[in-house]
Amino acid sequence: MRFHSFRNTVVLSVAVCLLNGTVHGQESPIAEQARNRLRESVINLAISPDPSFTARLSTDTHTIWRVYASRNFTPMWFDSYGPKKALAVFRNAIGTAQLEGLAPIDYYSDDLEQLLVDSISDWMVHGNPDCAMLSRVDILMTDRLLRYISHLTAGRTRPKITDPEWHVEGGPLSEDALVSLLSGGEPLNRIFELLRPRHTLYRTLRAGLQRYHRIQAQGGWPAIPQGPLLGPGDRGARVRVLRNRLIRSQDLPAAEPDALDLFDGTLEAAVRHFQLRHGLDPDGLVGGDTLAALNVPVEVRINQILLNLERLRWLPNGLGERYLFVNITEYRLHIVEADRIVETLDVIVGRRDRPTPSISGQMRYMMLNPYWFIPLRIAKEDILPKIQQNPDYLTRQNIRVFRDWSPDAPEIEPSSIEWANVTSDNFGFKLRQDPADTNALGKAKFVFPNKFEIFIHDTPARVLFQNSRRDLSSGCIRIDRPLKLAKALIDGNPHWTPDALADALRKPQQTAVMLSDPIPVYILYLTAWAAEDGAVHFRDDIYSRDQHLYTAVASAASDPPPLWANRSLSEQGISIQGIASHTTAVYGMARMGGTPGPMADPGHSVHNGVATGLRIFDRRIIQPQRVGREPEHPAGMDLATGRLDA
Repeated sequence: MRFHSFRNTVVLSVAVCLLNGTVHGQESPIAEQARNRLRESVINLAISPDPSFTARLSTDTHTIWRVYASRNFTPMWFDSYGPKKALAVFRNAIGTAQLEGLAPIDYYSDDLEQLLVDSISDWMVHGNPDCAMLSRVDILMTDRLLRYISHLTAGRTRPKITDPEWHVEGGPLSEDALVSLLSGGEPLNRIFELLRPRHTLYRTLRAGLQRYHRIQAQGGWPAIPQGPLLGPGDRGARVRVLRNRLIRSQDLPAAEPDALDLFDGTLEAAVRHFQLRHGLDPDGLVGGDTLAALNVPVEVRINQILLNLERLRWLPNGLGERYLFVNITEYRLHIVEADRIVETLDVIVGRRDRPTPSISGQMRYMMLNPYWFIPLRIAKEDILPKIQQNPDYLTRQNIRVFRDWSPDAPEIEPSSIEWANVTSDNFGFKLRQDPADTNALGKAKFVFPNKFEIFIHDTPARVLFQNSRRDLSSGCIRIDRPLKLAKALIDGNPHWTPDALADALRKPQQTAVMLSDPIPVYILYLTAWAAEDGAVHFRDDIYSRDQHLYTAVASAASDPPPLWANRSLSEQGISIQGIASHTTAVYGMARMGGTPGPMADPGHSVHNGVATGLRIFDRRIIQPQRVGREPEHPAGMDLATGRLDA
């Protein structure tokens, strides 16, 4: 598509001048029939739509009707003197859609541009517009605007289709909020500014995308030939290529000519910086894993960024003033305040066969010296074989047995059970591990109710935090320094000082601590993100969710319209002052306004689980529903002090 071709840009620019009377001092008012024709065309969308026209629309016709009805059927893109400024603003937004990781072709096409140019050219020449054509152009442009807003605020794809493990609350605006927004008189560029995700995760990765586009436009980076391990003191042609590679990715400043082929201390520091950005052991040596990461093409990294920008559009517009953020692939928890990370803690996440889902919730309390009610799956698959091998296992591990999972189920003496006859099919016991040094939850459990019964907790197996890859749990999140998190959560709570916390931990029984204010928690799966210093980080696709996301969108068979969820502007985290209450888009550089890159169909070559090009289809958004099983606060808790001794 020749978007913003020179000829068409000139025609549209001159048209704005001519039709607004700034050339030759002439005005060409739209006749009253234009308004009537637009009203007629919009009403026909709901009453007797023309299939050949509605087939070109991506938005539900009822939504389009509501938008125009709220404006008393005033054209969105033209007034009595010609094209409005909003038309140029929107065309510019489309032309720079790649800055958001979106594809211009999703919102504009050669035939639409030609229809727009022809309608305005005819108006310029004859001074009497073709009202039927203008009304169609106005509706088509409004349809594209609604699609752009949907993609910008909630993503191009449907999370529940493209990633079944994504259960983070987010999604698009409500239709009421959308209609109010477009009828409130706010300038279009201001509307885009308000709706663009404003949380740091999106803003920094969006900036990172531009950096990688520039790297690609400059030719990318060179591949380093295979060979022996490279380290400090080495010299040769491979060291020269390595140095050039790290300069291209901005891990290393330009070197002095006499140091180009020497692996010196500066180059070693740059290798460590690269390794940290890619989740590798920062030993400063270029071996197998580091060499493989260095040789991933820039096009693959761009597509990795695009996939994760899509995930970040699935989130609410704002994440909160203070929140906890766990990045599953990074194996870290971040405490964020005022858009800045104030503390980072290592975590262990679910292993591949028991993956940690992407979820969100509100953390309201924590339990010190917690009981562990062993999930039935773990009891059947992990605990039962150990009991059958060693009858004393339950006693040594301080695990009690209850008849079933009912609230008043009686405790059963383990020796009274014929464990040899118990199987995973007839296992119905509830197992509870009491507070102790061997308790699997350690000294603290941090609760944010969710239907998966996922929580953050301590662990006695501290040695596992020495591993660089830590997808080792059964789904819950183990934290390295739980007391650090606990102290951060009680900060400012008059009922819980650090001394009071230490006293509670010394007691042998479970104690609940209610937080002064709930804190949002986001458990996300991001394989690319940007740090506060602008450096883009990448991680392995440990659960193959990048590849599943690519496969799902690449194999989509239809292009349904956006869906406006039942969410208000305030629920989406957007504050606005002065406002009343079958096209295939190729996610490759040829469609993103930059240097053409490799295109990918299903089956195209894949590097590290990420295709070198993406064919993406728009999908409708479904709002996930959260069903919490953990209580909002423990039964019997004193809500004034937040204490419960059990």
